[in-house]
Amino acid sequence: MRNRYLSRWWALACCLVIATIVVVADRITKHLAELHLTTGPEPFIPGFLDFHLAYNTGAAWGVMAGARVYFVIVAVVVLAAALVYLLIQRRHQPLLAVALGFFVGGCVGNLIDRVQTGAVTDFIHTLFIEFPIFNLADSSLTISVALLMLLLLLSFVKRPEGLPGSGGQGEGEQGQGERRQNEQGHSAQDQERLRQDQGMRHEFSGKANEDDTA
Repeated sequence: MRNRYLSRWWALACCLVIATIVVVADRITKHLAELHLTTGPEPFIPGFLDFHLAYNTGAAWGVMAGARVYFVIVAVVVLAAALVYLLIQRRHQPLLAVALGFFVGGCVGNLIDRVQTGAVTDFIHTLFIEFPIFNLADSSLTISVALLMLLLLLSFVKRPEGLPGSGGQGEGEQGQGERRQNEQGHSAQDQERLRQDQGMRHEFSGKANEDDTA
């Protein structure tokens, strides 16, 4: 069952590989958007999706527009916290490593924009629903949140004793220790009963010999 979990180093490697792929794809698509969407929106799926170049200095829906320093600091702190978490825990579920990979990749993709120009480059525009224009880094962050929610739901599923998520390795070892103590206790009780039985047999045997002698 332990093979279902990754060591901290494998989890970190998985996270960094996914994050690198996300960042590279995000940078390429943003570069292409700035090259080809300067003349206006380009239809992609009629009535569903098109490409529309936009720049956002805030969060979604333009919230806190112009707060460049704030967003940079928050991104750096959150990224550091995610990486430190991967390093301080000895084992991680693969789904968590994947989720953090998408999270780190999305954060870094938009962080590069904020550091370089102060505004995030967006170009994906949904037509079937009123939603802010976004990019691949935003999509990566959404995927990470969805995976973390899935992981949270799975954590409520009952698991065999001793596995992380159902009390962890500590409780598993504690349960094994209690079982060993119970087994030792039962063994000691059995030995005591055996000695008592042997003593009673010797006592009855001695009385029988005295009666025969008499």
